Amino acid sequence: MEFPGPHCQLAGISTEQLINRSYGKIDQITNGIVLELVQHTKKNNQPFSEFCDILIYFDEQFASINQSTIFSRVQSVQEKKKKLASKKKVPGIKNVSELMKSKFDARIPLKTEYKYDGKSTAVQKETCSTPGQVHAGTNETFSDTNVMETPHTHSVATQTDSDTHTTKTWNVTKHMCTQQARKLKKLTKLADKQSEKFDSLQKRVGHYSLKNINKRDETAQKNLQLLRDAQRLVRKKTRDLEFVKQKFSVQREQNEELGKNISKLQCDIQCMADRLGPEVAKKVSTQKSNSKLRQQLKRLRQIQAEWTNGPVPGLTDENEHLRQQLVTLTNKIQESDILINNLYFEIDELKDKLSDESTNTTKLEDGSFSDNMRLCVIQLSGLEVATEKISPVISVVSEVLFNKEFSKDDLPSSSTVQKIVNEGHYIAKTLLQKGWKIASTGD
Repeated sequence: MEFPGPHCQLAGISTEQLINRSYGKIDQITNGIVLELVQHTKKNNQPFSEFCDILIYFDEQFASINQSTIFSRVQSVQEKKKKLASKKKVPGIKNVSELMKSKFDARIPLKTEYKYDGKSTAVQKETCSTPGQVHAGTNETFSDTNVMETPHTHSVATQTDSDTHTTKTWNVTKHMCTQQARKLKKLTKLADKQSEKFDSLQKRVGHYSLKNINKRDETAQKNLQLLRDAQRLVRKKTRDLEFVKQKFSVQREQNEELGKNISKLQCDIQCMADRLGPEVAKKVSTQKSNSKLRQQLKRLRQIQAEWTNGPVPGLTDENEHLRQQLVTLTNKIQESDILINNLYFEIDELKDKLSDESTNTTKLEDGSFSDNMRLCVIQLSGLEVATEKISPVISVVSEVLFNKEFSKDDLPSSSTVQKIVNEGHYIAKTLLQKGWKIASTGD
């Protein structure tokens, strides 16, 4: 069995009873039951009059109350529930549970006056409506026909619970009106300030006037585009400069390694020269000894020719000794010649190796020209050599002075020479600008 809500479930009001209208009277209709019934009628797309009919079935007292009054009371209960749910204070009620359990009262609060005298038992009741509310009934007067009028009368005003509720509602409404008046005052001041600001903007003339706003926007757009182009160019040149710096650092490291290799080869050559010095001295001494022995041999042959008739006693042994000494010296000379030739051959190889390593190639591994070639091109351009003559000049100088020939692929073309010269100009300008900036700022 379904119920519109927990309060209707406690009262025994089910959804089927509301649809079939098979329900009876209830001892007390609370605000929770009223709100759940209103939600049920809205959910079923029923008019507010259907809700009023349900209230009349539950309690016939609601038949004498106007539907607009019931509607306003329901709205008042809903507003109180919202305030309590948002932790706001409601006079006379502590929380939502207390509001839902309290009795739903749709009557209009009244102020009642009773007029009486000491001898009479009749009471005349007069009703008057409070500010902002209308009474649905008529004024009733209870009197006795036998009562005599007396000149001494007293009036006593009584205040009911409905009067207290109306006073609280009126105070809350007054407080809300005060708050809204303050907000209206603030908004009025803000509107006045905005109007004054707008008037001052309208009165401006010149560059910052409202009439020239389109022109300023166009100028700003152009300046923004130029700024973006300049920033892109600066970023591109910065990347190129970083690439060139990295390339220079790599070339510097390679040059340092080549310098170390050259110094090592020079040390090797010096060591070989130190080793070759004694051998050369030995060769010279051997040549001198050989020359001396040849002269002695020549002299002995002459003596032998003179003494053809027979051997001279004592000369044969001497000649044999000299011949053996000559053979020994000749063998030593041949060995020294072989050693000297080998040393000369090693020296030539070391010189060729040193020449190959000390001579910088014109191109790098990636196909670009080396820094030495670029520097040579820039210096020749600084000496006012024509662009198309720079490559032939480099080829002739290398062939004549260093005995090294370059092919056309190893030398830059005229367009490449021009690009290298332009890069040199740009690098020189950049360095000058940085130097000037450092000198001007003092950093």
